[in-house]
Amino acid sequence: MVRRSSACLLRLGWSALLASVLATSGCSGLIPSPIAQEPDPLTAGLPGPSAPQVRVGGDGFTLGDVEQCSVPPQAFADRIGESLSTNRRATADRLVRLYPDLALTILREPGSVRVPTTVMQVIAHTHDQQCSRSGPGAGWSAVVADRTRRPAAYQDYDARRQKFVTHLENGRLEQALALSVDTAAASLAASPLQIDAWRLIGVAHLLDGQPQRAVAAFEQARQHSSGAHPYEEVTLLLLESDARRRAGDQAATAAWQQAVWQLGELAVGSIPMLDPILWERAAYLRPVDCPWPAEVLQRLAGANTRLGIAAEAWFSSQTGFGSTAGSDETVVWGAIGHARLARDEPQAALVALKRAESMSAHPVLAKRLRLAEAKALSRLGQSAAATAMLAGLVGDDDPSVSRPALAMLGSIKLQEGGTQQGYQFLRRAVGDDPVATWAGRTEAEADLGLACLLLGDEPQGMRWLHSAQQQMEAQGDVEQLVQSLENEHEYLRRSDRKDAANAIRQRLEQLHAGS
Repeated sequence: MVRRSSACLLRLGWSALLASVLATSGCSGLIPSPIAQEPDPLTAGLPGPSAPQVRVGGDGFTLGDVEQCSVPPQAFADRIGESLSTNRRATADRLVRLYPDLALTILREPGSVRVPTTVMQVIAHTHDQQCSRSGPGAGWSAVVADRTRRPAAYQDYDARRQKFVTHLENGRLEQALALSVDTAAASLAASPLQIDAWRLIGVAHLLDGQPQRAVAAFEQARQHSSGAHPYEEVTLLLLESDARRRAGDQAATAAWQQAVWQLGELAVGSIPMLDPILWERAAYLRPVDCPWPAEVLQRLAGANTRLGIAAEAWFSSQTGFGSTAGSDETVVWGAIGHARLARDEPQAALVALKRAESMSAHPVLAKRLRLAEAKALSRLGQSAAATAMLAGLVGDDDPSVSRPALAMLGSIKLQEGGTQQGYQFLRRAVGDDPVATWAGRTEAEADLGLACLLLGDEPQGMRWLHSAQQQMEAQGDVEQLVQSLENEHEYLRRSDRKDAANAIRQRLEQLHAGS
């Protein structure tokens, strides 16, 4: 789907405008990130060195084992503020839900970013809805509200926490533990802060080579959660599992299993949450000879279909997952790859997808993974490599492989300015069999509509655009629907059809205001 560039709209005529948008944005799922970012090295998603490397991240500390989100917290907060200032609450909510790790970083460390109170309230509310069971007005929302009323009451905890983190990053573990951040948090009677304080204490003990004390601290943190903060409990359980393993405690496996069980539940919640960083950490910390629980894989399969980040229901029983360790890992790393794509982290996505493909014993599944790999390559600006990969898939006998490949090729050609060739690929993908369904068809129809408009065929262009919009609305895909309607609105405005353009604008305002 194409996202228009506001910088171009005031300067270009309609044909040049569409050509510019197609050349710089992306189609058929090649959607630019909501937050622009420089890609990390391709190997960044691979396991880190064995020696502990302490880094501060959205989930606290990572001991050198997984890749972190490369989006700066300030850029994340600024984009949410921008969305709210232009009455696009739905976009702001979507950002918070895509990046729960960044949301948690800001909530834990509000002094590290410049965030207006209204923005912080939205981050807390949306994060609580997705990742908490604390109920309305509780959880992080309650902390933000209390901070607003009594900012001076939080100065002691914030100061101690900042010093604690600085000491940890510099290896001064005794000085960190002497700060008693748990006592400062307890004075505020806010469970999220007490969870955070005990998590930090546990990490300090773990780095100090005292895994049993670390276990006790992580258990204390989970007691303060009391099941109300499952997202944070997953991190605690994974840390506890690692600490128990270091202590030679056989209960390490049970802690890991409980963590991935909760991850699976979050993935199929009322507001699904699929944090690829936590899934990566769970994969790296999986105990030897401990398989992924079948129920977790089932939930992960359902989450992929529900979130629309996997090709159809290809994580299904037909792929035989659960039968071998390799197929289990294919499910997990395929999901991680698609989740990375949803966050527009193509480098990390490509690493995960390649890993999933290497572990797959199913030819059809491997081909569908290559489709996602081509999408990642295209987002990385490697259109030649993406085209070469797709060229090997367009002649496949399976239409669930060949048609998405044709559509993606068409989108790439449109981005490169090859309007006629792009149109031909898209027409072959969606036009020969108008009732055929396959993953990505809706986006392909929208792109075909834009290609028709570029070629001057307005009736066909509008027909395909409206068909795609109806499907997006039926599927609840607000983000794609908004983008398609914005393209239509701009076309109508440039064509001087004010009444029709105003009607589209009113509909867009309603969608933007929704949460």
